Amino acid sequence: MWYTYVIVGIMLIVAGISKAVQDKILYHFYESRFKTMGTFWNPEKSWENKWKDGDPEKGERFPGSSTIFVSLTDAWHLFGMIKNFTLVSAIAVASNNYFFLLGYLVLVGSFHLFFTYIFTKKSI
Repeated sequence: MWYTYVIVGIMLIVAGISKAVQDKILYHFYESRFKTMGTFWNPEKSWENKWKDGDPEKGERFPGSSTIFVSLTDAWHLFGMIKNFTLVSAIAVASNNYFFLLGYLVLVGSFHLFFTYIFTKKSI
């Protein structure tokens, strides 16, 4: 059973690293090594990766690039997804309840539906 603690520990380390990367990108981008790694890492520019030619008027770069697959368009979203998934996975492994992961997927789907609705609504 010791291996469970090792797996959970590794997942928590990955989650911590992911959160640190998110915060470094968001708050200290120009003092970090990420500043030389392209627009995927730059929070001021990476939002353009969701859109054809960086223009929201032209539509999504690929189907779902501004919603369900946004985690593939910039580092901040990618590392947020990694953080969330490893935290939830650590709970599932620690509790030996792997159905927890299925529940997580349902909850994340619901979250994204409501977030997208509210975020895209112009009158709110």
